[in-house]
Amino acid sequence: MPRRRHGSVQAKRRERQYEVQRTPEPDTTTTGKPKGTVHKVAVRPHHLRRSSSDSGSIHALKPTEEQARIRAAKARQQRASDAEDASILRSLASWVGRFFGVQTLPTQPMDRILPFLYLGSSAAAQDRNLLDSVGITHICNAAVQCENHFRDQFTYLHLHLEDSATQRLSKAFNTAADFIERARSIGGCVLVHCIAGASRSASLVVAYLMKHRSMLLVQAYDFVKRKRPVMNPSPAFRMELAMYEITLFESSSVIASTDPVWDFYQLNMYRLEQQRR
Repeated sequence: MPRRRHGSVQAKRRERQYEVQRTPEPDTTTTGKPKGTVHKVAVRPHHLRRSSSDSGSIHALKPTEEQARIRAAKARQQRASDAEDASILRSLASWVGRFFGVQTLPTQPMDRILPFLYLGSSAAAQDRNLLDSVGITHICNAAVQCENHFRDQFTYLHLHLEDSATQRLSKAFNTAADFIERARSIGGCVLVHCIAGASRSASLVVAYLMKHRSMLLVQAYDFVKRKRPVMNPSPAFRMELAMYEITLFESSSVIASTDPVWDFYQLNMYRLEQQRR
C-alpha cells in the first residue's frame, strides 16, 4: 500500500482552514468584473500560480478560543475609548493640517485602511494600548526581524519576509489575503505590519484588496497610498503585484499606465516583451 504524504495532507488542511467566501462591501468593491482601464496579457505568469507552499507560520487557535479573543479585544477597545481624552484635539489638528496643506502630526504607527484592516509599523505591533484602542484581534507580521509580542492576546500569522529584491513576496500573497478575509468574516480586526509599514506589509494589503475586494492594481495601490502616504513598495515588490494582478484577472491595469509609480526597469522590460508577441 502506498504511503500517504504527510506534507501534502497538511498543506491541503491548511488551505481548507483559510478557505473563505468573497463578501463584497459597498464602499470598496466593484460588482462583477473589475472596472477600469485594463490591458489584456497573452501569457499568464506560471511562477505566480497558487501552490501549497504559499504559507507562513500561523499561531493557530480553536474557533472557540479565537472568538473569545475577539470578544476580549472588543472589550479592551471599549475601555480604551472610554479613557481617551485627546481624540478631539488630534482630529482637529489633523483637519487643520489637511486644510492648510501642512503636516501637523508625525507619521502614525498605523493607519486604518478599512474598518477591519490596519497597516502599520513594528512600533504599532509593540504598542498594546494602541492595538487595544482600535480593537485589533489578528496580526499579520510580514517581517522576519519582528517578533510576535502578544501571543496570548492576538492571533498571529508570521510570514518571515525579507525586505530584499531577491525576496519572492508573491508566495505570501494568497496566505496573507485569506488570513485577513477570514478574520473579517468572523468579526475580527487585523493589523498588517513590517518594520516601517511601507513596503512588505503595504504590498500584502494591496494584494488583499485585489483578491478579496476585486480592485484593479491601480485602484488598490492608490487607495492604500491615500490612507498611508508613507507607503512605498520597492520596484521588485511592485513588479510582483503587477504579475499577481495578471494571475487574478488575466489583464493588467498598469502596463499602459503613465504614472511614474509604474515606470521602472522590470516592468518596462515586461512591456517590451509583450509588444514583441
